[in-house]
Amino acid sequence: MNKPDFVKVFPSKKLINRILFQLDSDITSRTIIPIYRSLYEKKTIPTKYRHNGEVLFLMNRVLSKINKISHYETTPLKEMRNSLLYKSANNGSNDAIALLCFEVLSNKDVTPTKKKEAEKLLRDLIMLGHGLSFKVVGDLYHSMGKTTECISWYEKFLEQPQLKNELKGEVLEKIAEIQYKEDSKNIKIAERNFLEVIKICKLQDCVKSYFYLAQIYIKYD
Repeated sequence: MNKPDFVKVFPSKKLINRILFQLDSDITSRTIIPIYRSLYEKKTIPTKYRHNGEVLFLMNRVLSKINKISHYETTPLKEMRNSLLYKSANNGSNDAIALLCFEVLSNKDVTPTKKKEAEKLLRDLIMLGHGLSFKVVGDLYHSMGKTTECISWYEKFLEQPQLKNELKGEVLEKIAEIQYKEDSKNIKIAERNFLEVIKICKLQDCVKSYFYLAQIYIKYD
């Protein structure tokens, strides 16, 4: 059975450009759409970009954003997104390596050997001061319900310079949600954090903050 044409499964150029703008990227759709097409149709990356981990990771992030916006992901786009994450990690993108470590360490079906390898990689990235790795450790503690450790690592992440507003907002929102749920004494702090999230994030990225602020104003005002 033949695959659908690339143009039928891939998002519009307009949407790709909008996401690249949101990601503050200097790379345009003119550069990356042919790479997506080659990966989809030929299962290969053009030689010029085959070993460029940062470009490949950017392409992974674009597809992740599309998935987040649409709340739906076709099989071809999911396969491309996963392939790009592995390819970018294999070609030196520390951000991609950190995200793969999260996938391995949060997967109960992964062997102990692979988990030890992921733990070592993550420790090495932290020793290098790699910013996203602090968030990844916080996310791991968050998934385990260990909120004290989670907030500690999230705060280390927020101390990193030149943070993207989207990531900063995501982490602030998680901290504020913990503060809201765990102790009524922290409500004012949670409120300030939710307001900061709304200030720095697009509407689609801060829906939870609006929800929790409404709850705060109903319950505590």
